[in-house]
Amino acid sequence: MEASVALRDDGYAIAGMGADLRDFDNDGKPDLIVSGIINDSFLFFRNAGSGRGFEDYAQRTGLLLGTRQLTGWSLGMYDFDNDGWKDLFFALSHLAQLDRYLGRDSALPNHIFRNINGKRFEDVSSAAGPDFQRAAMHRGAAFADFDNDGLVDAVVSVANSPVKLFHNITAGHSHWLAIRLRGTRSNREGLGATVHVRLPDGRDLYNQATTAVGYASSSEPLVRFGLGANRMAESIEIHWPGGGFQKIANAGADHILEVVEEAKP
Repeated sequence: MEASVALRDDGYAIAGMGADLRDFDNDGKPDLIVSGIINDSFLFFRNAGSGRGFEDYAQRTGLLLGTRQLTGWSLGMYDFDNDGWKDLFFALSHLAQLDRYLGRDSALPNHIFRNINGKRFEDVSSAAGPDFQRAAMHRGAAFADFDNDGLVDAVVSVANSPVKLFHNITAGHSHWLAIRLRGTRSNREGLGATVHVRLPDGRDLYNQATTAVGYASSSEPLVRFGLGANRMAESIEIHWPGGGFQKIANAGADHILEVVEEAKP
């Protein structure tokens, strides 16, 4: 309640399920997305910073209306097209017992919303390929680059069925950078570290090391950035969970950069 993330602006509490906490508008402050049940709409809260808590941004970003007829389980906020703006993936299906009330099958296709310059989200699910349009009782979702091509893929669990692996084949020539952290004083995978990337075009990007994404799922620990047309990162700043700080200059794009935590001076 103190952070203003318990309820929608109208005071309504939703049946929340999946959640992710990442910076959607590249202002250095992580924002909160929460999936809900049909007619609730999903919650999206922008981090106002400076101790002011969060503000309800679901209507301003288009998610309020765009998610009203959906029931979401797991989700993830990742840059699926490597343009430098984190998009949204939702694993969807209504509760099985709602069939008789909805008058239709509870299975749903998943949805993906593209981040438009940190201002709003556009539903691009219909352009995500024929396999993406298939309805199922989707539940958990985890995210990783399974084939090391620089594009984040998604694996989704399905109730009483085999899992689905959605291979990201987004066209384009955007560059990327993934950082594998190796903690020495901090935990082994650097979980909890925050990373700030400055691009040659003047943009700042932010992300953090975590595997805790969505619902009942665990994703890869690598910290990923879409660089757009930039072929390098001008600088990388890492704040380790143990309190340490490292800075790396002029890191090339399109590879996994391994960073080992420096020993305490």
